[in-house]
Amino acid sequence: CGERREEVAVIDTRTGTRRTLLTAPDADFSSPRISPDGRSVLAVRSGHDTVREPGDVTLVLIPLDGSAAPADLLAGLDRWPAEAAWAADSGSIFFTADDQGRRPVFRAGLSPAPPGPATVTRLTTDDGAYTSLCPAPDGRSVYALRAAVGSPPAAVRLDASRPGEPELLPGPAGPPRLPGRLTEIETTASDGAVL
Repeated sequence: CGERREEVAVIDTRTGTRRTLLTAPDADFSSPRISPDGRSVLAVRSGHDTVREPGDVTLVLIPLDGSAAPADLLAGLDRWPAEAAWAADSGSIFFTADDQGRRPVFRAGLSPAPPGPATVTRLTTDDGAYTSLCPAPDGRSVYALRAAVGSPPAAVRLDASRPGEPELLPGPAGPPRLPGRLTEIETTASDGAVL
């Protein structure tokens, strides 16, 4: 039986030397991002499913030089990150995660070394699904594409420091008018889960 594993490696472009930075027998690592200051690597860690439970998905941070073990930035968060991007100052990370049919944007404020769990703030308060995160160099905004059941993907600007509504950026055509009305219905299951 074959086995496939995703790892993160660092390759010295001068010497060709390869060094494995992130590996684990029970998890895969993907979507590595080097911090703007060049000191850390962020990656998505996806635990392998077992017969008893699904594997957890989280963001981990490790020094690029491998001088410390990877730190789980989202320990205890009950959402799985989908996409992540560094803030220009390397002091926080913006990420999306599915949440009851939506995909809001979160900011994870990093603690000083050694890194521990991040302080997570949800930045978007609407019903949008966000992708293509692009933090501004000045640190004040995050640009993204926002889609929802009632609107196609559109470019928006978010305040990078506090929760709020997105600002729709002008485009060559205005937003389309869609027919109908959307009504959301939810119920609570016997185990307390909201459906």
